[in-house]
Amino acid sequence: MIAIVGGGVAGLAAAHEVRRQDPSAQLVVLEAAARAGGLLESERVGEWLCEWAAASFLEGGADDWGAIELCRELGVEVVVATPTAKARWIFSRGRLRLVPASPLGLLRSDLLSIAGKLRLLREPWAKARPDGDDESVAAFARRRLGDEAALVLVAPAVLGIFAGDAERLSLAAAFPRVARLEREHGGLFAGLRAGRRKRAGRGAAHSVAPLAGAAALPEALAARLGGAVRTHARVVALEFGAGQTAVVLDGGERIEATRIALAIPPGAAATLLAPHDARLAELAGEITAADVLVVQVGFRRDDVPHRLDGFGFLVADGEAPRCLGCVFESSLWPARAPEGQVLLRLIYGGVRDPAALALAEDDAALAARVAQDLRLALGVIVAPTLLHHRRLARAIPQAEVGHLARVAEAETRAAALGVVLAGNAWHGVAVNDCVRDARRVADALLAGRSA
Repeated sequence: MIAIVGGGVAGLAAAHEVRRQDPSAQLVVLEAAARAGGLLESERVGEWLCEWAAASFLEGGADDWGAIELCRELGVEVVVATPTAKARWIFSRGRLRLVPASPLGLLRSDLLSIAGKLRLLREPWAKARPDGDDESVAAFARRRLGDEAALVLVAPAVLGIFAGDAERLSLAAAFPRVARLEREHGGLFAGLRAGRRKRAGRGAAHSVAPLAGAAALPEALAARLGGAVRTHARVVALEFGAGQTAVVLDGGERIEATRIALAIPPGAAATLLAPHDARLAELAGEITAADVLVVQVGFRRDDVPHRLDGFGFLVADGEAPRCLGCVFESSLWPARAPEGQVLLRLIYGGVRDPAALALAEDDAALAARVAQDLRLALGVIVAPTLLHHRRLARAIPQAEVGHLARVAEAETRAAALGVVLAGNAWHGVAVNDCVRDARRVADALLAGRSA
């Protein structure tokens, strides 16, 4: 029996891959909650479709397997984001400023000062990263692009993706493709040019989403796996013996397994592993995660002065809006809002502003904060027709400097116990990362089941 603890998209994708490689494999997925899918959840509120975590995936431009290919295999209908989705803004120096699509466009924009633009031109001659040095995202950005670009362009992007701190996140772990551009091409701009040439013959990458919401993917995976998925199945202990692992549930049930995967948050994994390998539990516990507050806001279209012709905006540090950013959901995807209305998704909290999570406990304070932020950014002065929120604890793992070494050591120690570590804390937070990693997880589970 192969046991996968955790029924989020990572655990479900790994189980699906095990079944694909060996249809006869005995398999169980144990999920503590009432539903499989983890944080990947889509909610219908009347005619509104609210996404609480990842809402889309990137397709095109990559040769490897990803979430879109898995959606198509499972029959999950997907749609491509509107062409305007490539437009993004940053709230900087008191107003929204359009982010140019190319380095040359940055030289013409008002996002950077003249000094900042001149420093940007020196990128091809920036010093190389010292070999073996695990550099933070912010250090990389300062070294190659300058202090101003690091603060105005890169730090908000890190907040938008990880709700994290660019000073603490590892470039190699959080943005491995960016690190590879420098390593293979000697510089960021040279790497971007090479990438454009490589993509020229196969088209640009697109954001794609399941038509019914991102949760349609884990729902389809769970349906395909059928009875192998058990909900309300909380694992409270692991017991290791000769060639067998007993997975113990909170009701006392024991499931004997030859190999297990822990596709749960690293803190929960640390609790299960601590009695068996204190160092492994310590490594897992060192991976922190950001809490966020997600707020869905709806308006009549005529009440929003901004064109909303893009993906959304991010907020630079020190600016008046308290939100980290805002996604123009109904501008990107069909059927997200009632006819004549628009849906916006705002993110608060993260490592920059953990105190903002308290807004979830005071509806009036939250409504006032949202109103102030949207007045500053989009010129909205009326009350919303929808205001719906949810606090997500430990939602986004933080791949801080030292992460790759930490993962390597943890995986070696886990393998000695017959355990495979899975989930978005180890090899990438995106749904695409979890789907791609499923093949590594399945290979390890199948290779070790007779060990």
